[in-house]
Amino acid sequence: MTANKMTSQLAMLCTDMKPNDPRFLDLLASDRWMAERKYDGERALISVSRDGVVEWRSRSGQQFNWRRHPGWASFHRRACEMRPDRDVVMDCEACADGTVVIFDLPRSLISGPLPLRERLYALDYVTRQLGATASRRPDRAFTMVEKLRLFDRMVTDGHEGIVLKDLASTYQGGRSKSWIKVKITATADLYVMWLEPTRCKLFGWKDDKLAEFGGCGIPAKLRIIDGTMVEVEYLYVSDKGRLVQPRIVRVRPDKTIPDDFDGLRTSSKNH
Repeated sequence: MTANKMTSQLAMLCTDMKPNDPRFLDLLASDRWMAERKYDGERALISVSRDGVVEWRSRSGQQFNWRRHPGWASFHRRACEMRPDRDVVMDCEACADGTVVIFDLPRSLISGPLPLRERLYALDYVTRQLGATASRRPDRAFTMVEKLRLFDRMVTDGHEGIVLKDLASTYQGGRSKSWIKVKITATADLYVMWLEPTRCKLFGWKDDKLAEFGGCGIPAKLRIIDGTMVEVEYLYVSDKGRLVQPRIVRVRPDKTIPDDFDGLRTSSKNH
């Protein structure tokens, strides 16, 4: 089988859940569900054929340029040396620090569709073959106490969240209820400025000065004008002071436009 045919399989995608969902604690308590850290990188399906051909694809099936990072290139070289007895496809997250986290095997060294609890054994074997310098095993938790500790650590360290996975589930391409992503988000009340048809810039106060927090899409259902204060949900603030994955949740009509808004808008040109 060619590498191109191997990576034509659709990636398995998560459904979303908020931490305040009543089902969240039920899944944490269930022995059938495990938890993994949600890594903030680029999704890659990496195929390794028996004759040593390695190909990277994005979750949508497009070619993935592994040459962009020397760490990814190191992983690619190690994968070329594997020469497995069976064709292998690895579902991975290519991280900004150059490591590649392998979190599932759509096609493994063992034939047939396997439940996740069995795929984990093959997954650990493949990760050891590739070596710690090139690949990483994701942080996992299986008991309720371990899952709670993992989630608390993600909150404390400012990471994106966790993924809950059904240990009895087989790998199925497309959106799945067997993988549930629980993101840790924060909210802030910010002003909309420099409004465009579908996007705007967000401004707020930082150290008693007006500061830009980046751009954001505008939900079609909301009526927003320049100067509107909105509640924005986001993952975290980047080193450059921009909100990561911002989403306007609602308009805040209870908070009025400041009297000197025109002056603020003019001064924002400098940001």
